[in-house]
Amino acid sequence: MWKRTLLTSLLAVHLTAASAFASEPAQTNQTKSHKDLAKTENVKKAPVKKIPVKKAKSKTVDFQMLAINDFHGNLDTVGKFVDPKDGKELEVGGAAYLATHLNMAEQNMKEQSKEEGLKSYTLRVHAGDIVGASPPISALLQDEPTMAAINQMNFKVGVLGNHEFDEGIPELKRMLYATTVHPNVKEYTKGFNYHYKGIDKDFDYLAANVVDKNTG
Repeated sequence: MWKRTLLTSLLAVHLTAASAFASEPAQTNQTKSHKDLAKTENVKKAPVKKIPVKKAKSKTVDFQMLAINDFHGNLDTVGKFVDPKDGKELEVGGAAYLATHLNMAEQNMKEQSKEEGLKSYTLRVHAGDIVGASPPISALLQDEPTMAAINQMNFKVGVLGNHEFDEGIPELKRMLYATTVHPNVKEYTKGFNYHYKGIDKDFDYLAANVVDKNTG
């Protein structure tokens, strides 16, 4: 009887010790987990590096045409204009006034296009009757001063109106290409260092509705 009691007691002690040792690693692991978590919380998060996104190049461009017509050699002619915004009366007209507004329109487009990341192009066009029926400031020199002003204002394309033919095709060609000096020009420029070169070489005329009888 005492042997069975002793065996039972020893077995109970053995099981208690085994249970104690078995639970120890779990507590140790649990302690380690808490320590690791604490370390993880104390570690500063690495900054996220932002990758720059490249904008796709636009396949479009900004383009505008600045056009005038029926200028008729009015290099210094001015008129009155009432501004509808404030009712002020302004003097407008003439080559200088025109050139200023053309330049402003072109510059405004350049700035706007630059903000949008686009290229801008401006083409200046005159739609006919740039000469003919002109005041003396242009007419006395066969409208050569007007053609010089057109060059300076950077017009690159023009259309032939009916007044371009006022003095015939030979005079039109002479005015455009400065092939000869007109007698009137020679007379009125005596004693002056006057030189006329004609229209710019990169200027083009639209004349699809004009036919030369000699060449067809």
